Amino acid sequence: VTKEKVKQMDEYKVSAIHTHSSPTDIYLSKSSNGEKNWDRMYAYELKSAYTNYNGMALIVGCSSFKNTGLNTWADATSKANVRGGTTADWTKVYGRTFINKYFSSMGSGNTAAYANNYAAGSTGPKLTLLGNTGFKL
Repeated sequence: VTKEKVKQMDEYKVSAIHTHSSPTDIYLSKSSNGEKNWDRMYAYELKSAYTNYNGMALIVGCSSFKNTGLNTWADATSKANVRGGTTADWTKVYGRTFINKYFSSMGSGNTAAYANNYAAGSTGPKLTLLGNTGFKL
């Protein structure tokens, strides 16, 4: 995915990114200028493009929501009804499994909070969800 595509997150009711991250930047699989096979994007770049008050935005990556202050992913997606991210490092496999279970639960009509608990099971880490955790698809 490119920076341009990430900047369109607010055009969708649900958007999720699963990648390497920190609270302020993420790594993308495609370069915006074609000069390399990856790119780096900063939260402040998304914040200026995220103008719609809608839906759910998830940044699932290492410590994406460890900090929630200015120019973080939590800040950049603050116009979403509910937003979420991780506060610790998740393995790639755990992240993929979590996302599949999370959206399976949401697709069954459950809230974001319920889906978060369901996907984590009794011992796994959960997303930090901010905003309307009663959000449903």
